[in-house]
Amino acid sequence: SAAPEKKTEFPASEPVQLALARLGSAAAQIAGPLTLPVLVPPWNRIGSTELTGRLAAAGYRGLSRFGPRVAASSLAGLVQVNTHVDIIDWHGARGFVGEQAALRAATAHLQARRAGRADAHEATGWLTHHLVHDEACWSFLARASRSSADGSFFSCPLMLCSPAYAAPFLGAETSRIRG
Repeated sequence: SAAPEKKTEFPASEPVQLALARLGSAAAQIAGPLTLPVLVPPWNRIGSTELTGRLAAAGYRGLSRFGPRVAASSLAGLVQVNTHVDIIDWHGARGFVGEQAALRAATAHLQARRAGRADAHEATGWLTHHLVHDEACWSFLARASRSSADGSFFSCPLMLCSPAYAAPFLGAETSRIRG
């Protein structure tokens, strides 16, 4: 028998039209001048490949999930910016996963990029959960950020970035995010 599907709000068994209707309703509820047409699904996964294939037609320009992407534009009309390192130990104490585990996950993504198992141009994404961070999480992120010689260890979140960074998601509408 097949392994059970991991937690997702978009299971493979859900009819795609129903999922798209739910997404449309949710997007209407959060629409505002700084809202980007990017889907970051709960639990960072979508069980339905048919749904991911229809996101661009539904108005989305970006998608962020957990795990390496094949290419930035492997889904027609969508730019993918994924995460690869989860710093929370969800199956243990629900605190910081530990420096060794976090760096091991980051190194694994970098190795996959160099070996051709992941898009060589994809930044290594750090999945953070600021509402559940303990002091060890904050301390690690601060140390890691300071240790980056050129300041590029972390990229800024999309909503706080320069218009040039967000341009693939907004097209000509980058003026929406200028502050």
